Amino acid sequence: MSISRSSAARAYTPRVPKKNSQRLPWLPEVVRAALSQHIRMLTGLGLFIITLLSFVALLSYSPSDPSLNSINTGQSKSIANILGLPGSYIADLCFQLFGYASFILCLVSGGWCWRFMSKDGLDHWRGRAAMAFAGMLFASAALHILRWPDVFAGGAAGILLAGKLTKWLPLGTTHYLIATGCFLTAVLAIFLACALTLAEWTWLWQKVYVH
Repeated sequence: MSISRSSAARAYTPRVPKKNSQRLPWLPEVVRAALSQHIRMLTGLGLFIITLLSFVALLSYSPSDPSLNSINTGQSKSIANILGLPGSYIADLCFQLFGYASFILCLVSGGWCWRFMSKDGLDHWRGRAAMAFAGMLFASAALHILRWPDVFAGGAAGILLAGKLTKWLPLGTTHYLIATGCFLTAVLAIFLACALTLAEWTWLWQKVYVH
């Protein structure tokens, strides 16, 4: 028994995802557009605050500050971190895990902030979050291999990944070659995670370095 093309086409109906304009259908289109724009702006503002606080906490990190793995002697101790005790705990955890690659979090969240405040929001945020994590991993491995700026530059993640890559890659592969591969992989992952275009990166480069 043959099935006509028209009946087959009717039998298969692809699922079309709902657009933002189809949400809250009882509201007028103008109200929905204004509400969506305000939500994007508030999200971008929240990301900006998180980016700023994270950068300040990481920048003012001090190994002598109280942390999760430090012993409390009961003596009052001044905290060097500008954000106080919460900042010292957060910065210590980030540096213990990823080392100086933790600053990538600020870069990615800053890119997301720009995307929410200037465009139509962030697309594929789960994939971009995974790319941010991958970028931090490979950057921490490169920092650990190069020992720059110090021995613990890559954190625990850099030590673990660099050790695995050294074992998996063929014998004779130099550490500098492994570090270069990790660095290039991290750059690609960070580029995908930030959701910025080449034109936006060029504009940012000109603003920061040229001027």
